[in-house]
Amino acid sequence: MENKTNGLSIGGMVVGIISLLISFIPCIGVFGGLLAVVGLILSIIGYRSAKDYGGPTTMAIVGMALSGLAIIIALAWGTFMAKASNNANAPLDVETCDEVLAELEKTMQDVKSIEEKGDDAGFGDISTMINATTRMLAIQKAAKEMNCSDDPEFKIKMEELEEVMD
Repeated sequence: MENKTNGLSIGGMVVGIISLLISFIPCIGVFGGLLAVVGLILSIIGYRSAKDYGGPTTMAIVGMALSGLAIIIALAWGTFMAKASNNANAPLDVETCDEVLAELEKTMQDVKSIEEKGDDAGFGDISTMINATTRMLAIQKAAKEMNCSDDPEFKIKMEELEEVMD
């Protein structure tokens, strides 16, 4: 019975490692979380079996820890992506093209502040960057709906804003 126990523990640990690696990949990291659930189940069964028959439990514990970490990371990515999707689809509360430019300037300032951090940017900054990117989509959609690109003054102000941000 010890071989079966070790097999479940090893399987749980291997699936935990793979799921952890996949969970770090944006957009598909959620699938790493699904795989981690399988790794967690295998590791729990392997742990209980090893404990009952006096076998080694280390690999099962490592598998549970890696799978749990992969689930947490996958949930974080899922939360970021869901929030980004909501931001991209949320209507922008603007009525004039000048308000569109003001929103765009504010969003570009957020992005610029993250760029200035460089290597000091943290995990929270990823959320800010995703929000800013999806906000840009909402701004573009609002500008298109209001036909702002047909306004010559808007085009001039847009070019000035681009020069300031560069």
